[in-house]
Amino acid sequence: MKRFVKIIAAALVVLVLVVAIGLFYITSVMDPNDYKPRIEQLALDKAGLELNIEGDIAWSLYPWLGMQTGAIHIAYPDKPQLASLTSAQVSLQLMPLFSGRVEMSDLILEGFALTLSKDTDGNVNWIEPSAEATEASAHSSAEAANPATTTADIDLNIESISVQQASIQYTDLAEDTRMELSNLTLTTANVRLDQPIPTELSFNLRLFEGADAVTEAKTELDTQLLISRDLKRFNLTDSQINLQLGGSGLPPNLPAISLRSDINLNLLEEHLTIDQLSLTLGSLALQVQLSLQNFNEPDISGRIEAAPFNLKALLAELGQPPLTTQNSSALEQVGFSTQLTGDLKAISLSPLSLTLDDTQLTGSAGVNLQSGQLSLALKGNTLNADHYLPPQTAATSASGSNNTNSPTTTGWSQEEILPIDSLKAINLSLELDLEALIFEQQHINNPGISLTAAGGLINLNRLTAQLYSGQLNANGILDARTAPASTQANLQISDIQVGELLKEMADSEAVSGLFSTQAELTTRGGSIHAMINNLNGSASLSMQEGVLQGINMAQTVCQGIQTVTSLGINTQQVDKSTPFADLLGNFRIRNGIVENNDLSANLDAMLLKGQGSVDLPAQAIDYRLGFTIQENLFQQTCSVNNRLEGLELPINCKGQFDTPPAQMCRPDTSVFTQMLRQEVQRKIEERIGGSIEEQVKERIGGEESAGDLIRGLLR
Repeated sequence: MKRFVKIIAAALVVLVLVVAIGLFYITSVMDPNDYKPRIEQLALDKAGLELNIEGDIAWSLYPWLGMQTGAIHIAYPDKPQLASLTSAQVSLQLMPLFSGRVEMSDLILEGFALTLSKDTDGNVNWIEPSAEATEASAHSSAEAANPATTTADIDLNIESISVQQASIQYTDLAEDTRMELSNLTLTTANVRLDQPIPTELSFNLRLFEGADAVTEAKTELDTQLLISRDLKRFNLTDSQINLQLGGSGLPPNLPAISLRSDINLNLLEEHLTIDQLSLTLGSLALQVQLSLQNFNEPDISGRIEAAPFNLKALLAELGQPPLTTQNSSALEQVGFSTQLTGDLKAISLSPLSLTLDDTQLTGSAGVNLQSGQLSLALKGNTLNADHYLPPQTAATSASGSNNTNSPTTTGWSQEEILPIDSLKAINLSLELDLEALIFEQQHINNPGISLTAAGGLINLNRLTAQLYSGQLNANGILDARTAPASTQANLQISDIQVGELLKEMADSEAVSGLFSTQAELTTRGGSIHAMINNLNGSASLSMQEGVLQGINMAQTVCQGIQTVTSLGINTQQVDKSTPFADLLGNFRIRNGIVENNDLSANLDAMLLKGQGSVDLPAQAIDYRLGFTIQENLFQQTCSVNNRLEGLELPINCKGQFDTPPAQMCRPDTSVFTQMLRQEVQRKIEERIGGSIEEQVKERIGGEESAGDLIRGLLR
């Protein structure tokens, strides 16, 4: 930008030089047109520029020292044209010059055109060919030889300035891009220093990629410009800018942008302020105040505020696809306000207040301009995330039920689900705490998250929530810096009310109790298949005050035993529930295989024990449950012989994940067969009054043959 300004300034200086030279010669001879060749040669000798003055030069001497020129063209030798001017007119009062005052009539420039170009080899047309190689050194030498100077006060009075049909064009053939600033018009009223100058500026800007105008901007500025006498302070008050954007790279029919502001620039104090900036874009209204101090190492401060606006309406105005949400009123009240501070290294927004419909968030945000890290720390009340989700449809329900990450008969999905490149691009520090969160109709109290992410390393330092009267705490690490990605997770759940969970998620009250678990897990890979096969770690669980509703397990087992032993069933029913306590278990996980050998629970009148394994990669289960009768508590409703106390009644569960439960879990019939044999033998012995074997010996004779017969009957 500095070079661009210098180029424009240099072109204007050349034009002023031409005017000054013209004035000099006009005041020296009668007809300055006779000296046009001399003026052109002087421009070539002194500035290295080819100057072509096409029109006549007119002049006046007294009381106005003035000059008027026709068309002028400027270029470096063997370079494309740099600048041109259709006509220029300027006149000064002669006598005030002797007292140090500059009083001018109208200053008129018409058809000024600056044309900058760079060819495919990188050669430009705004540098003298012989100076291109030494531009950088000459620039640094000039800066060293010309220390900062102060500008003497001048007394300037120009009736008006008029610049009509000016244009600036920059073409880069190597990049096949072009910038055009056309129809530039500048008009002012009386120009006097230390006094407001009514000023109007308008222009059209177009940015091209090839032949395609990707961005177009029609700009109009109306302001009161005040310039200090020492040319060090510039104020723009009551400024109004109207901007209409278009082009193939932008959505069609964009709303006009309107800005109002006061701008103050103090070069001595190196201070820029933008006060009362009001920006309007469709339904968005921004209020901005900015201050910039110290131009070399700027310090920025200010305030930005957006009154609540309808985000859906704004997106529609900007030509974006419509947003549809489960709650039709969502995103209709969005706003923010913040204090801004920063420098070239970092920008901070603190305090920051956000409005998202009924949710209020407060905290801070910031961005590190050197590392690119975005930081966000917010606290808020209740956020109903369901309001912002897409509406539920039959298609989305079907896609959810047909999730490719679910186990199937062909195994776990090997589709990569971790976007490694996207994860590596995240540079974030996040702290978020809410009073409540509603997600998929699940109510979560006091959720909180703390994480950092940089270069593919994501640290979940804290994930907390209170749900179903219990507490969730978790942390973990996802390392996607190298392939395959690795994951480490630690999970602790305390005193979750299982009954509340089932009631809310499945509208079921089958089980109630306080559930707790703790797990430390690691895995590798980017697909569900890889994660399952590389899953390692340990876990433990417990449940207190448990109740299994709808079935009295002790009575059911008791009646099953009676059926086998033909003792008869008392049909009197008791409470159909099974209290249980101290459900405990520890699990070891190796390469996706979960093993357990100490599952235990105290059921009413029975002790439950379990052991076995779940093979997650193979989607198979091999588990044995054993029910042991501890005491006969149901003698009034289901009497069990005391001899069965302490006997384990096993149930074997073996099969694939998709095996029906009735086929997967079956009682171990060998135990019941043995039980039946013992009971039949006992009843026979009671009737015959002694051992069956002894009675048969007496009647049949022969110890060996009698034993074989009895064993055959009882087999």
